[in-house]
Amino acid sequence: MKKTFLLVLLFLLNLFPAISFGETIHFESTSMNGEKQKIWIDVIKTKTTPAPSVLVLHGCGGVSDHYRKWADIVVSWGYNAIIVDSFSGLIEKVVCKDMSQSSPIIRSSHAHSVATWVSQQNWSTKKIGTIGFSHGGWTVLYLTTDTIR
Repeated sequence: MKKTFLLVLLFLLNLFPAISFGETIHFESTSMNGEKQKIWIDVIKTKTTPAPSVLVLHGCGGVSDHYRKWADIVVSWGYNAIIVDSFSGLIEKVVCKDMSQSSPIIRSSHAHSVATWVSQQNWSTKKIGTIGFSHGGWTVLYLTTDTIR
């Protein structure tokens, strides 16, 4: 019985690997319209630094384990992963029904501010990519246009 329990436990541990939480940082930046904005990020660094970095942009439901798992995958590829939490400081943590609280334009401003901050860190090679999921993917599209510049 004990051997069976141990085997099941080991099997489950392999199915659900540990999720990295990294270092949570929040800083104040200036938005496109000159307003101060607070931004929360989780920084998960690769073992070899300096290294290129990838911003991980969450969907309309906010940061969850799904995005932390993606950050771990990004780190396993040799990149630093930075999860940008665009909803901290807002009244609602989920904007799937009302995206006016955090539009992709606002979120792209957050990502741009984070990329600027990352490029100033000693663990950064100043090469920064971005992946986004759902609402975060929409945000990546805004990042690639002249909308926020």
